Amino acid sequence: MYDINDNVDEEGSIKKDLVPGKTYKASFGVSLSPDAFGWDDCSVYIMAKIGKKGHFHLKKMNLTTIPTTSTDVKISFIPTPGDDLIVQVPLTQPDDDLNLYFGLYEVWTNRWKGGLRIHYALVEMVIHNDTAIPITTQ
Repeated sequence: MYDINDNVDEEGSIKKDLVPGKTYKASFGVSLSPDAFGWDDCSVYIMAKIGKKGHFHLKKMNLTTIPTTSTDVKISFIPTPGDDLIVQVPLTQPDDDLNLYFGLYEVWTNRWKGGLRIHYALVEMVIHNDTAIPITTQ
């Protein structure tokens, strides 16, 4: 778990079990501590792409719907279910560039913030429009 203060710049990548032609979604499990501050009018960005030269897919998220927690940590998903960040592995992608890169960012406001906890990152293969199989957490 990461406890984030100030700018957010968390990244990761995965190659394991990615299948050309299949669709994947990336999300983060996060929570806000009871003394969290600075996130009210601040957006975070979730990004994902296939391959280093791939096109980034982006979701802008507001954290105002995430409850602050004290004793019982309630992990919320961003993006929220139903507003998924989806990427598709191209059929023609060279095997040496078959990586899914993802990240969670907030680096543009230059304001002090605190109390955002990143518990894990999750990449799932989308089987149908509403079903997903977890590939990894980080």
